[in-house]
Amino acid sequence: MSLLPNGDGFDSHFYLQYSIICIHKPVFMNQQLELLETKVAFQEVTIEELNRMVTTLQADISKLKEQLTLLSQKLQATQSSNIANLSEETPPPHY
Repeated sequence: MSLLPNGDGFDSHFYLQYSIICIHKPVFMNQQLELLETKVAFQEVTIEELNRMVTTLQADISKLKEQLTLLSQKLQATQSSNIANLSEETPPPHY
């Protein structure tokens, strides 16, 4: 069954719908293309922002690690200096 207007099996309703789709298809595809381009542009901006945030956070983490190491070293140094050797300890008053 042919769908073209040759007189045999012609479906005018289908042909009309097909013609409308073919006419509007470029417009629809252009709209879809614009939508996709907009989405890609938005995603590129978002990726750049996230990249900057990750870079900043990584630098902050590195600084915090350094500070933690320094504080840990200082804490260990003060704890060991506060405890005297047993020979240097004075006996408690009740002895």
